[in-house]
Amino acid sequence: MGVDSMAGLLEDIRFGTRMLLRAGGVSLVAIVLLALGIGANTAIFSLIHGVLMRSVPGVRDAGRLVRSMRVAAGQSGSNFGYPDYADFRDQNRLFAGVVAESRTPLSFAGGTNERIRGSLVSGNYFSVPGVRPAAGRLFTMEDDRIPGAHPVAVISHAF
Repeated sequence: MGVDSMAGLLEDIRFGTRMLLRAGGVSLVAIVLLALGIGANTAIFSLIHGVLMRSVPGVRDAGRLVRSMRVAAGQSGSNFGYPDYADFRDQNRLFAGVVAESRTPLSFAGGTNERIRGSLVSGNYFSVPGVRPAAGRLFTMEDDRIPGAHPVAVISHAF
């Protein structure tokens, strides 16, 4: 940078400062609006990051998990059938593993009947993300392969 261009830059900065001081109200409004915009964007990002991008506890490499949903006719949902899942699992060449889950309402009878939310899942549901049980055992692929086998349930610590 030459001496002339440096002098011109300093003169431009002085001129800009004089104009901001002369139009104080407009400058104040612009600064307040800019601060509100930055604050709102920070709050929204923090909320989205906390809800959608947080790490899943107990899962190895949680940042590498992907959830797939079928979208058709403007409606979205996880309505893959078991044959679709089996095809995806068996022909998978991209992902470390493919699991299936179907959420369903259940009943629990422990003195009184209580409605609870549960999921019907594939045998590799816990092994693909690397989840370990606190006690007992989790599902295995063998639980999926034997038709009419004894049902297996995994319950959470909170339950």
